Amino acid sequence: MHVMFTDDEIKEAFDTFDNDSNGFISAEEIRTIMDGMGEYVTDEEIDEMVRMLDLEGKGQVAFTEFYRMATGQTLGPTGAALPPSPEMISNDSFSSKSW
Repeated sequence: MHVMFTDDEIKEAFDTFDNDSNGFISAEEIRTIMDGMGEYVTDEEIDEMVRMLDLEGKGQVAFTEFYRMATGQTLGPTGAALPPSPEMISNDSFSSKSW
């Protein structure tokens, strides 16, 4: 069942995450909310959350990106792979794996 949110509810949720009211949600702000909810997530999981939504490539989530997610708009075809993070590309163990 797909739950639809009103624009006001989406804005309220965004503002809850955007602690410094700068119009963006950072990884640190996601960490604060997740910790407050008692949810344990790794830094890598939070970075992945940001990468999945951050269409502008700024390392944080803008309201328009959050809105797309909250309204069920896809960010890419189902099953499409996301590009690797810069950390993954620069990780020596990643490039030295024998496939």
